[in-house]
Amino acid sequence: MSLIHFKAVGVPHSFRNKPRLVRLIRRIARDHHRTIGSISFVLLSDSTLLSVNERFLKRNYYTDVITFGYGRGLELSGEVLISHDRTKDNAKHLVLSHQAEIRRIMVHGVLHLIGYDDRTVIQRREMTAAEDNYLALF
Repeated sequence: MSLIHFKAVGVPHSFRNKPRLVRLIRRIARDHHRTIGSISFVLLSDSTLLSVNERFLKRNYYTDVITFGYGRGLELSGEVLISHDRTKDNAKHLVLSHQAEIRRIMVHGVLHLIGYDDRTVIQRREMTAAEDNYLALF
């Protein structure tokens, strides 16, 4: 049985429309011929996510998302850590609702679990196109 968890640590619990989010995540997995084991989406403060970035990735900068994958084979399992502060700021700059930005970051994290990367311009374009495609389905 697949498990998809939503939680917030030290910030407002800002996940809305959870049943629709679960359907979207399952659709992404299915479209990529994957199953879902257990995925946790966790909202954190900027400072907490910065600490995770420094401790585990040796990076000293703020980010909107960090994804840790634990799945094996075709199973998607992992944690998608999301900065509540960054998503609010991103939403303002992109003229989106906070919920729309959280959804974008969630889809981004799931795509990372599948194996998408965004280190090069070409990879970013591919990932953004996939994000846009799935967000249109929401």
